[in-house]
Amino acid sequence: MYVSPNDVNIYFEVHKLIYNDTQKGYSWRGICGQTDDRQPTQFKAVGRIFKSDGDIETYWILFNGKLVTAQHCLSAMYVDVIQFNVPNSYLNGVIRHPGPEDQYVVDNESIISGDDWVIFDVYANSVTGLTPKESQNDFYFVTNDIPDPQSNNVNITITGYGVAAGILNCTQQTASGLINYIEGNILYCQVDATEGTSGGPIVMVGTSNNTNSPMKFVIGIITEGYCGEAPDWGYNSGPSTLMNEFWNALNGLHIINVKIDQKLKDNQTSVGNVKRWEQIDFQNYGFKSYNVPREFNFIIGQSFIFRATEDIFYSQKFNKWNIGNIIKIHNEFTINNESKNIISKLDYTTNNITISNELIGATFYQKGDIEFKDPWLVNVTDSSFYEHPYGYRNLGMNAPFKQETSAFRPTLESKYKGMFLNQGGTPPNLTPPYYSVRVPLNQFIGTIYSEFAGWQATGAELADVPQYNEEGYVTKAVVFKQPNAVVKARYNPIYASVNTNLTSSWNLVSIPINIQPALASQIYPTATSPVYGFENSIYVAKNTVKPGEGYWVRFANSQTKNYTGAHILSASFPGKAGWNMIGTLSIPVSVSNISTYPENSIIGPFYSYKNGYVRVTTLEPGYGYWVKLAGDCLLLYNQGGGDVVPPEDPIHTDVLTRSDRFIIRDSEGNEQSLYVCIEDENNQVDVTYFELPPPVPEESFFDVRFVSDRFAEFIAHDADEVDLTISVQTENYPVTIEYELNPENNIEYTLGYSSGGYGKVNYQKLSGNENKIVINSKFGNRIYLRSERNDRKQGETPDKYLLSQNKPNPFNPVTTISYALPEPGFVTLKVYDVLGRELSTLVNEYREAGYYDISWDASSQPSGVYFYKLQSGNFTSVKKMLLMK
Repeated sequence: MYVSPNDVNIYFEVHKLIYNDTQKGYSWRGICGQTDDRQPTQFKAVGRIFKSDGDIETYWILFNGKLVTAQHCLSAMYVDVIQFNVPNSYLNGVIRHPGPEDQYVVDNESIISGDDWVIFDVYANSVTGLTPKESQNDFYFVTNDIPDPQSNNVNITITGYGVAAGILNCTQQTASGLINYIEGNILYCQVDATEGTSGGPIVMVGTSNNTNSPMKFVIGIITEGYCGEAPDWGYNSGPSTLMNEFWNALNGLHIINVKIDQKLKDNQTSVGNVKRWEQIDFQNYGFKSYNVPREFNFIIGQSFIFRATEDIFYSQKFNKWNIGNIIKIHNEFTINNESKNIISKLDYTTNNITISNELIGATFYQKGDIEFKDPWLVNVTDSSFYEHPYGYRNLGMNAPFKQETSAFRPTLESKYKGMFLNQGGTPPNLTPPYYSVRVPLNQFIGTIYSEFAGWQATGAELADVPQYNEEGYVTKAVVFKQPNAVVKARYNPIYASVNTNLTSSWNLVSIPINIQPALASQIYPTATSPVYGFENSIYVAKNTVKPGEGYWVRFANSQTKNYTGAHILSASFPGKAGWNMIGTLSIPVSVSNISTYPENSIIGPFYSYKNGYVRVTTLEPGYGYWVKLAGDCLLLYNQGGGDVVPPEDPIHTDVLTRSDRFIIRDSEGNEQSLYVCIEDENNQVDVTYFELPPPVPEESFFDVRFVSDRFAEFIAHDADEVDLTISVQTENYPVTIEYELNPENNIEYTLGYSSGGYGKVNYQKLSGNENKIVINSKFGNRIYLRSERNDRKQGETPDKYLLSQNKPNPFNPVTTISYALPEPGFVTLKVYDVLGRELSTLVNEYREAGYYDISWDASSQPSGVYFYKLQSGNFTSVKKMLLMK
């Protein structure tokens, strides 16, 4: 930029500043022999590339004004500059730059490239307005008439701006020598050319027609320098003009403009990126992304690999290329007059296709394997989809069948990225590509060994594809016609085979196959306890077992129990009023598929036992479960309808979410969660929902519950203090009590238990900071939980009189008594012994409305029960407290 003395208000922005820029230090690599034979030259048609990353390369002017270099020399170029008339470097090797009249910016849009060669243009000089050919008045011709170096001495020179010592560093130098050999259109020689010479011209000697530049006919460009590597010194090399694409490009032959695009179904909207396989740097090739639409100058006959997007745009994904209807996501295109527009075409996919197996007699049971062939799937977890070196791609109609678990849905979020509708035409006259599905003739549908019975399709059409049939399988081509299409392989059940995992402890079990009553000892030969059933509200040892009933049984070791026999897919089993231990079928049963006759006999949720009682929504085959019934009835499995109160009933679930939770766990990992809830003012909660089944038959085995046999207890919303008792049954210590308190409930807790299992009860106030209490030794089978509402809110006036329980209680020797006054008045608060004798007057004065605390020191009193009495206006309240010294 030039500014005259009279110019004012001139501004410029600096986006990048490079100073003291040095080329890498002098290296012997590229020097062929013991000495560096290069000599300084000033050929006007050879210039220097100064790259945006500070590296130096070489280029030269072609007879038509185009510029030529190696492809790797421009791989990272954005604002690269080419330079002529380069001055010597400083003595320390720091390079110097010519003036702005000798510098040009590369036009990236003009680049034509091939196998490590590039032909390009630059913008006119910002000072002179001239092109390099105009300003330098020099250029090179090219020839591909190269004598055979095996029978002729072919003299050549190489000119470039390679690294050197001192003032010659990255300045123009030329070396001469002979061609050693040509192999695969690559020229090999032992002519000196160090780093920075890449892109320089390889010129045959003796064909001069210009005295200023006696070496005028280029036969190649130098790209790699391996001279200098002992013991054989190696060779420097580069592409020669014998390379057809290079030769055609040098002579401007058959160059056409090609437009690359990627369009939505409307054929109007361009989206995303298309990638081109090209040289990324000196040694590596890879895919480079280009925004679309994008235009390139290519030589007719050149071949390029382009890759379409793998992304989803507006529920559309890559479907095919416009040329040849090719569906390969990356494809090689040969440039010709018919390929002036290469377009990746996207199409809509649907997200709601279902492909499944179906068990006749239990249509909801859709387990097993199903295989699917998707010509568009790019499966990056399967090496058969990998094409070296281009990466993973789809395989079209050569794609393998991929095994999926029924029911499977190829959604947009899955690896399939949705399905195309109407792909392949109308069966039976299909045109590839199309989808295919296949299943085995026989397989396990979950726990049921089954035989293929036929296909069923809704919103889809199927067709035979004999060429894909494989022994033991049934295969169909499938054309999805509607967005919610469903394709099912239907199976007839043959027999059941059920495995259950039994623990080294008590297990709830049942018989999941259709057998006559059998000896319990034959069914469970490794049991270490009687097999207990539940009859008339008590446990009964059973000699025989049968389907439909649940049993408790204990084992010494963990093991797997297999039941194989006639299947049970639906059934009706008798139930009694109260708690029932029930069995299951040969397949899982959702509780929503269990009804009763008479109707609506089920009370509350179903329970299983897994280190404690847990509510379940599905009954798994081979295990036993608990359910409570309102009266004698038939339990109907998979026979339509369902009258169970859902275990995740929103009203009851919400109650538990807002409650205070106590998790009681023994050293064996058995645990039970208990809840303290605020009573619903609208009385919508049915407390029977929170009842637990009877404990395990063995009294020493883990069981935790409130003494009401519930896992949740309720405190009235206006209650002051409530005492709760927890029953604990275990022999495994220590026992840990973790608690999660909801601060919105404003409940404070004191927990007590008898040390050693008898005698004095230890009380401990629960802290919001600790959240855990550990009881290390036997403490009996009771935990006492005292809850007290703390409704005091900062800055608020009470809405009622209240005398709270003293804290702590029991105490020694000081305790605090709190009370609330909704209005001002005269107040007395006195303490009495069990004989009614007044011991202390704590308050005897007029008080404003509000919350108050006062302490009583009983140091002078003996252990025992005491009473305290509050009077104000017409309100009187008395509570007792316990002093324990």
